[in-house]
Amino acid sequence: MHLMKPRLRDIAVEKAMSHPAITVAQDQSVQEAARLMRASNIGCLPVVRDEMLIGIVTDRDIVMRLCADNHAADSITVSELMSKNVSTCNENCSLDFAVHEMERNGVRRLVVTDGAKITGLISTDDIAKFCNEPLAMAMTTIHENGRSRLRVVL
Repeated sequence: MHLMKPRLRDIAVEKAMSHPAITVAQDQSVQEAARLMRASNIGCLPVVRDEMLIGIVTDRDIVMRLCADNHAADSITVSELMSKNVSTCNENCSLDFAVHEMERNGVRRLVVTDGAKITGLISTDDIAKFCNEPLAMAMTTIHENGRSRLRVVL
């Protein structure tokens, strides 16, 4: 007997997100951020100033913007490297909405909020756990003109 999984539009982000969100302060070094990512086995960190979201730094940012240009990770702050345009969603929105936000913004992760408070992160991997199809068919990342773009096939 095959049990149907609920539809993505019927599941709130808070049910699938990783929480609590591990954050990094804007004035911490990139080396400290990378060590925190490694210790926590995560690929991104929301960047905060006085507990307010001001950016995001990913493992890819560190490789592409720091290592590729041969900068010293201990001498660059997270605020110098972070992406300032952060895609977010409310923890009460549906997974379907989160997928569409990822696709619209060309990202694989969203910072989850409750008002101004950061409550977690949601990624394509988190959402794939709720899909009926195998992961390989449910979500794929397409690289177009050097930019990642999420494509969802449900």
